[in-house]
Amino acid sequence: MVRYMCFSPEASFIAGTGLSGLGIVSARLSNTKAKMMACMPLLFGIQQLSEGFQWLSLRAGNVNEIAGYVFVFFAFLLWPVYVPVTVYFMDEKRRNLTRFFIIAGSSVSLVLAYCLAAGPLFVQPFSTSILYTASCPAFPFVIGPLGVMLYVTATVISLLTSSIRWFQLAGLVVAVSFLVAWFIYNTTFASVWCFFAAILSGGIFYYIWKHQRAAVKAL
Repeated sequence: MVRYMCFSPEASFIAGTGLSGLGIVSARLSNTKAKMMACMPLLFGIQQLSEGFQWLSLRAGNVNEIAGYVFVFFAFLLWPVYVPVTVYFMDEKRRNLTRFFIIAGSSVSLVLAYCLAAGPLFVQPFSTSILYTASCPAFPFVIGPLGVMLYVTATVISLLTSSIRWFQLAGLVVAVSFLVAWFIYNTTFASVWCFFAAILSGGIFYYIWKHQRAAVKAL
């Protein structure tokens, strides 16, 4: 079982709307090479909006299956692959190393994709959390120590080992948020960490905007 905490529907909708706006602007300002990174706030925004809609449905006594699958898609299937692939395209110096992170993230995503395809996704409120359960024998693999290690390797270590200083800083901040979520919100750490990462992704807008200004001044 994996529990996801949403602080409130309002928090999810505010975060989702704000990040979506920042992501759209970032994508328009970025060059082709940084396009995947620039879209991260938008993708996190969509994920947070899906959580908000899920809470509204649960409060009405229903389950929003679309919102549930959207949230799980981003949380488990997309990010373990998207993050290292983004680093791969932007950091040409460390591509051989980054390939390993892509493999690690892809292995987690593939197992989870199998779990979601093998059986239904169960969604139910649990205190201040939403409980997502996949009825699949392989599911414990991805929520156990090995699965968490591969997930963190793909999403955090890939940033920390990059030769790009901004990625290193982002990896450090995400790593700190992981530790906070793990030790303080252990029961629902996955969702809390996801929420932290979503908010932190807003910093990508500043990075894109700063480099865009520098490029204009150089003309």
